Amino acid sequence: MRRFRRAYWVALLGAVGLAVAIWWTLEYQDRRMPATQVLLEEATQTFLDVDESRPVPIPNYLGDALFLADVWIRQEQPERAKAVLEKLLRVAKNFGCNFYTIARLEVARRYLQVGDVAFAERLAMETLTDEIAYFSLPTQPEPLVAFFQHYLKVKSLAEAQRLAARAPELPEIALSVLATALSLNGRYDEARQLWQEIRQQLVATVPDTTTPAPQPRRPELPTLLPYDMLQYYLQMGDIEAATRLFESVPDNGDWTMLAEKLLEAGKPERALELLATNRIVGTRVRMLVAKHYAKQGRADKAIAVLEQIPSLKDDYALAELAQAAAEGGHFRKALALARELSEGEARSQALQQVALQMVRHGYYGSAYRLSREVQPKLLRLSVLTALLRKAVG
Repeated sequence: MRRFRRAYWVALLGAVGLAVAIWWTLEYQDRRMPATQVLLEEATQTFLDVDESRPVPIPNYLGDALFLADVWIRQEQPERAKAVLEKLLRVAKNFGCNFYTIARLEVARRYLQVGDVAFAERLAMETLTDEIAYFSLPTQPEPLVAFFQHYLKVKSLAEAQRLAARAPELPEIALSVLATALSLNGRYDEARQLWQEIRQQLVATVPDTTTPAPQPRRPELPTLLPYDMLQYYLQMGDIEAATRLFESVPDNGDWTMLAEKLLEAGKPERALELLATNRIVGTRVRMLVAKHYAKQGRADKAIAVLEQIPSLKDDYALAELAQAAAEGGHFRKALALARELSEGEARSQALQQVALQMVRHGYYGSAYRLSREVQPKLLRLSVLTALLRKAVG
């Protein structure tokens, strides 16, 4: 009898040990990071294969493409970096608008890093003389500041001033950006001197007019709307006061923030009770509550919330639920939701978002394998670069 018990316990421990070994092997495979060079090569080829004849949403992929170029520069392979940068310029030009301005300046900055100063200067000049830049740079000067910060490391201040002054429509703006770059590089005296010169130029161009007599100041009366008070109460953490305010005013405002705070406080049913039938935000609130349940792994509850209004339960809504479930780490439920969707844009975006959440949760091997299901290839790029960012640190 004693021998039988001993054999039983040995067999049981062996089975447990085998189960643990299998679990560990699977967990290791799920979390194992693919080789850095494999990720870099695949991501680069994915971007280079982008069809330039079709409009590409370059704002979504500008950072990814620039990151690939940065990694190749870090590996001292400038030609591989240039291939990515040249492709980026072509794709961004097709997209047009302000992003082409940003793309050219960011590409120019990287050409400075690889020592091709002449091409970098040409790109900067094209940007400064572009009509789009004339409207965008005054409100978004950061790309030009970043360019001049690097340009000043390889060229003199006099050469940088000559480049900035060539801007036909906005020389003072370009020079003020250069002054900011000087200051950020720690060259404070030169920055102050340049600022002074810019002010003198501006004063010289302003016509001399008689200064009007000062008018007596009158205090402005405050005008507070219910939404202003809602924001105040929620900033102070007083959800009950915000709820009472909602119940006491006409139902004609955007109360989404109240729903978000109720969800943060773990009160999804209260959010539905108050706002699900609101004519302005009711649909949005139902979606927020459904995503809240999905994030907790309660997919059935999430779908039940959507099904109360049948028109809400479409592929894009289910794709958002899949992403929310993945954010909560419930990957099996997220994949089940994503794979139930019909082939198309919503399914691809759902799989992409699940893969990105896997990266954030440390399941690198799972994310890499899942990325192979993502079509078109451009959607896969964000997953590969997310993995690469983790791999290179």
